[in-house]
Amino acid sequence: MDLYIDADSLLYMYAFSQQSTITTVKHTPSGREKQFKNKTLAKDFIKSWVAEDNDKRSESDFEIEQTYELTGDINLAGYLFDQRISSIAKEVSQYKKIGKTYVCIQGEGNYRKAYPAKFVKYKENRKSDKPILFEDLYWYVKHKYNIHCIVVDGEETDDFVCRKVYEGNVVAMCDKDIVANSVGWLYNYQHNSFFNNTDEMRWNKFCMQLLTGDATDNIDGIKILSEQDKKHYDIPASRRSVGDATAKVILSTVENEKDALQAIMSLYENAYPADGKERFKEMAFFLWMARYKGQMFNVIEYMEGL
Repeated sequence: MDLYIDADSLLYMYAFSQQSTITTVKHTPSGREKQFKNKTLAKDFIKSWVAEDNDKRSESDFEIEQTYELTGDINLAGYLFDQRISSIAKEVSQYKKIGKTYVCIQGEGNYRKAYPAKFVKYKENRKSDKPILFEDLYWYVKHKYNIHCIVVDGEETDDFVCRKVYEGNVVAMCDKDIVANSVGWLYNYQHNSFFNNTDEMRWNKFCMQLLTGDATDNIDGIKILSEQDKKHYDIPASRRSVGDATAKVILSTVENEKDALQAIMSLYENAYPADGKERFKEMAFFLWMARYKGQMFNVIEYMEGL
């Protein structure tokens, strides 16, 4: 049993830790500028200033710009990364006897980007700016861990590590997608929790995502509920989209994965009469982590095989 660490979040975290963010508010008409610690404080300042004289002042007179300043260096970023990897391995070894430890990071390409999607603008909501030291830390990790660094190309790191869970290894992670797509031992290094992710836990989490969507990856889920489904599940008429509480109510009525998926497909079809089934298939495709390299998941075929 080996340990595979999904380290993408750690790369961003420790590269970002070596810089500070400068938020500048510019009053366009006068050219005056003022700096704040973060965007929230900047927006609060603008609203407060405009509120003092609504007739003459407008929020549209302001521009907010964020710039970044390097406050540390790659040596410290690398040291902190190494310490965290060692700490994770030590924590996991308290629960399971571990052989080798592998650091897994994202490489080039992701087959989902080439999928001809109609309803999902996959990850288009993510900012493109990486931390200043990201590339330096990426290079450091690849060379420091050498054969114990796995660079995942053509898919997400999550796809790769999920398969490693099924192979009987431990995966250290902080990503909910791994919980929704694997069965076996997981260690959440964000919450310091080690647990056996059962098949029931897996499909429950996956179905929750199908219902609520995944804002991180720009996957909508069910944005509206039909009136007939609100009545069927005794959901308040004022409720529009499906949040966690509503999703739990819906899933409490099913006993297995097949029933859950069929119920969810019905919800999609009732909510979107013109293309509900197509939406359901597309959301499932983007939420599914490939069980083998190159898998093009079709949830309808999967349901038929259950």
